[in-house]
Amino acid sequence: VAPCAELGGRLVVAFKRPGRNSYLLAKSFGDRMALHELRPEHMHLEEFPGFKKVDLEWPDLEILVRQNATSWRTALSNVAGVYLISDPADGKLYVGSATGEGGIWARWSQYVDGHGKNIELFKLIGAQGKARARAFRFSILEIADVHASRDEIVERESHWKRVLLSRSHGYNAN
Repeated sequence: VAPCAELGGRLVVAFKRPGRNSYLLAKSFGDRMALHELRPEHMHLEEFPGFKKVDLEWPDLEILVRQNATSWRTALSNVAGVYLISDPADGKLYVGSATGEGGIWARWSQYVDGHGKNIELFKLIGAQGKARARAFRFSILEIADVHASRDEIVERESHWKRVLLSRSHGYNAN
């Protein structure tokens, strides 16, 4: 049994990379690493479950995007649509839309680095720090062809904002 084998798929470390090396070796970076998280179970990436079953926690979205998970990237980059970000910390919702090239995958990839340029999420993360976004959950309300008009998708996004009251009781400012 390899040393520390029980930590495989559970240990998450943070470190600054000094340049672009092809291979990251722990022995070369050990003095720059800090324990970020020790997960209770081994991390594994599941195949894309289908649009109706998407329910991702932010840390899992980060893993999928950073590892460029093929089944997820393929499915989500080929559809436009309306999505929901839920915040279990306070119960607020954010309804967003994705249009054009890259579809939902491209849009969700922007959230890996924080707020996705949304005004209310920007304020929240600015006030409470980037770690605040780690509570968010991502799901899909409806999908459309990536060639659907932007106006059509925005109209559907407005419908969901109205139905879910995300303007008055959530993070949607518009």
